[in-house]
Amino acid sequence: MVDKIEATDPQTVVFRLKFATAAFLPALADPYAFIYKKELLDSDPRWFEKQIMGSGPFRFKESCLSG
Repeated sequence: MVDKIEATDPQTVVFRLKFATAAFLPALADPYAFIYKKELLDSDPRWFEKQIMGSGPFRFKESCLSG
């Protein structure tokens, strides 16, 4: 489903999908699909077991699902 992932700046990640799908957004919210900073896991691979890292709000520029 994901064609490419780009880090356009230190605070932005762009997911380019192979096709428009409503299934991608719930997949990001899945509690088993966390995104952690590489530095944290490099220093302690089990960091997430006792720590919490918030992802902050998601903001979308446009919706490919509206139409």
